[in-house]
Amino acid sequence: MNTQNIFVYGLLQSKYDNDAAKMLRKHATLIGPASIPGAVFDLGDYPAAIFEKNMKGLVHGELYSIHGDFDELIKFLDEFEGLGPDEQKPLEYHRGWVRAQCQGKNKPALCYLYQRAITHILNGDGLKHVLEGLLAGQIPGEFLITRECMIDGPLDASLSDLSAFYKERAEFLKELDPSVSQGLYEEISQTEFDKMRQIPKNSVICLWFERDLFCQTNLWFVAWLLYNFVEDPHVFLIEPGPSSPYAFNGLSGVQLYKIFEQRIRLEGDQLGMLAHMWESYAHQDNERLLELAGYMAKELPFIMEAVKAHLDREAKGSSLGRPMDTLKEIMSELGVETSSEQDFRQNMEPGAESGSELSMKHFGPIFQEFCRREAIYGYGDLQVLRMVKQLSKA
Repeated sequence: MNTQNIFVYGLLQSKYDNDAAKMLRKHATLIGPASIPGAVFDLGDYPAAIFEKNMKGLVHGELYSIHGDFDELIKFLDEFEGLGPDEQKPLEYHRGWVRAQCQGKNKPALCYLYQRAITHILNGDGLKHVLEGLLAGQIPGEFLITRECMIDGPLDASLSDLSAFYKERAEFLKELDPSVSQGLYEEISQTEFDKMRQIPKNSVICLWFERDLFCQTNLWFVAWLLYNFVEDPHVFLIEPGPSSPYAFNGLSGVQLYKIFEQRIRLEGDQLGMLAHMWESYAHQDNERLLELAGYMAKELPFIMEAVKAHLDREAKGSSLGRPMDTLKEIMSELGVETSSEQDFRQNMEPGAESGSELSMKHFGPIFQEFCRREAIYGYGDLQVLRMVKQLSKA
């Protein structure tokens, strides 16, 4: 007979009356409430704990001392946790050692811990640098990066031929930025999307996306990939919240970890609705897009805000659309004239050899003011520059 401790959380705790909890109480004595450093992911019917000694979060549970038949108890619990020889590989859990905080002391204990892949999908490299700088080693899993701007350009080929879609996207982005060749797009964008499609079954996936339209359109596409190519994923949305809705980099390390712990589980058909939003957006079916946003308005109200901002881009009557109208107003206030394409190219294009000094003088203030007034769009400098060009030709 062995005397050892076991840390439990979820369905094995004393408040539950299932067969496994009863077996635990038959062979072990409750010491008291306890915790380990880590994170808990709600997988719907049960939780999954990740143990990382450097994590700021805590997994709360109970500590037991095993006094009965150790081998009988562990065999039963192994089967309950899916560690049997006939279980599908890779196993969802493994039995490992943790140090549990209980009654003011750290005590070694056995624990059943989640071991399948955890993938974080980030919108852009900037957030990765922030997380690696502020939260190094505190958030488990691998990072995949969404390097795209689905807010603009050709989209509908994605629903029938991804290869053709990626080719179209590379060509479009090259118009915005000549340095983005087909090969570069494949390397930095398409490769990441292919990795998302290959995420293993039953994986935990955390989507880090801000509330602006730029991020939301990328989110809808990623959701469409996961919905169509990944089997039974456990998907969580991490968004910056109302204090910094359009910028993760406006949050401190403590705040970033807090929103990580407050992640939103996409339950039921929510992932499917986000995927259908991509289909509607790609097909320019604004009526259906608005309808789907309405279904999620209670749990995710910022999606409706992004959809309305998208609808406001449409030109109607004398309006060129909300972003263009705002940009035109800013340029008028700053006294920037774009009467000829030649003058525009000389004075506005960032990095142009002629007028590069003027480009900072003119474009910089325009871009900054546009971002301040229309943060909901999340446009980058290339998107705003493209609109300025369009205005110069109008």
